[in-house]
Amino acid sequence: MAKGQLPVSSTSQGSSSPSSSLFETTVWTEVLVAAREPDSSEGARALARLCQVYWYPVYAFIRRQGAREADAKDLTQGFFAHILTTGFLSRADPERGRFRNFLLGAVRHYLGNERERAGAQRRGGDQPRISIDEAKGEEWLKGEPSASTDSTFAFDRSWALAVLDAAMAALELEHAAADKGRHFHALKEFLQRAPGPGEYERVAAELGMTKGAVAAAVHRLSGRFGECVRKVVRESVLDTGMADEELQYLMLVLRR
Repeated sequence: MAKGQLPVSSTSQGSSSPSSSLFETTVWTEVLVAAREPDSSEGARALARLCQVYWYPVYAFIRRQGAREADAKDLTQGFFAHILTTGFLSRADPERGRFRNFLLGAVRHYLGNERERAGAQRRGGDQPRISIDEAKGEEWLKGEPSASTDSTFAFDRSWALAVLDAAMAALELEHAAADKGRHFHALKEFLQRAPGPGEYERVAAELGMTKGAVAAAVHRLSGRFGECVRKVVRESVLDTGMADEELQYLMLVLRR
């Protein structure tokens, strides 16, 4: 996951951008579909995508509230089961803008209710289960600043990391589909840091390329990663103008 300077700008792309066609469907669109048709295949895909991108901010927020690892995983499962099966999503209002704000309010409300209930033994059963990589979540959490007492800002930073991870996963799938997985894995580390002495030469020898071709490939990969980040961010807001603001905010929280 890239945690350094992001290859994204704060301005939106024009219609000629390769990523412009990706901006037609948003998380809000998917949420509304899932709320209307939770049992349909389209609704199921929407909910799976929702959970895939947003489980980590929820998990990290719950851990910061003092929950142990196993309890946080269980509560995260319980939270998504709650929003997927109770009709909670039908109350979501896209006009209020940012999906991350809706999600934070929802998890706060859920935890407040859970404190009044017995706990883990009352969750589970036939409720839907989502994929949570607990080890990965703990690794990310250890890498995040621990000094902040602002729970909203901490949640937003976890959201930003989840956005970058989703963008990186999309980029990896794209390269795998083009049979360029080997190149991607050799070059992706340079999205996070500048090359050290001799590193481009080493990768060039490994991939059968010149040093200049490696540098050009990293530049292209960085630009495409930026487009993937924009796509994930754009999916979480109502319009492109708000997406520009979210990109600026994402870079801000990662730099603090």
